[in-house]
Amino acid sequence: FEANKLAVVECGIGEFDRCILQRLYIVDVVSGEELASYPGEFMDIAWSPDGGMLLYTSPEWVLPRVDQLLSAIESAGPPCVLDVSAGENECFDEVLALHFPEGLTMDPRSRQVTELRWDRSSQGFHFLYRGVRYELDEQGALADTIPLAGLCRMDLGTRRIDCPSDDVPELQGVWIDHVVLSPDQEFAYVQAGWEGVVHGVLDLARDRFYLLPGPSES
Repeated sequence: FEANKLAVVECGIGEFDRCILQRLYIVDVVSGEELASYPGEFMDIAWSPDGGMLLYTSPEWVLPRVDQLLSAIESAGPPCVLDVSAGENECFDEVLALHFPEGLTMDPRSRQVTELRWDRSSQGFHFLYRGVRYELDEQGALADTIPLAGLCRMDLGTRRIDCPSDDVPELQGVWIDHVVLSPDQEFAYVQAGWEGVVHGVLDLARDRFYLLPGPSES
């Protein structure tokens, strides 16, 4: 909800009993009038601070082989921005290309681009990427599973992606469960785990991580 407008997503049940998000409606909450609607699948919707744009992801689906799986596999699509007034949207495939490049052996169900947050100027957004990579031995059998995760920001003007967490040793090889940005967006509380649990505060400008004592239980 932003600037007296509400985004409402219509969900229909499709093949393999999956929820297909078929249309997004923009509604004036004062008059109840439908202002616009857009076809497509919209997830993790976030209004820009000025109320003029919507940040969202559109999931991708991998259809199963009938003899192996009973349901389709959902895999994260790229983050996208919908300009509400112009009715135009743009998706940023470079986010997936950077963090999940072709040839990377991984579980497609683990691939996520989530926790989308606009920056205060509406000139960019923060996001959390994560997935599970497979490490294979010489015979091609599974030898290990390694988490991939990081907190990043994309600038809409330059399309540059910066990931402060990538330079922090404590956040390498862990699965980042949760992120909370401070109001000024200079710091982020990060909760992560894999073989253990760590949590602390990430200084986004200086790429420094301050561990908090004791594991977080929630």
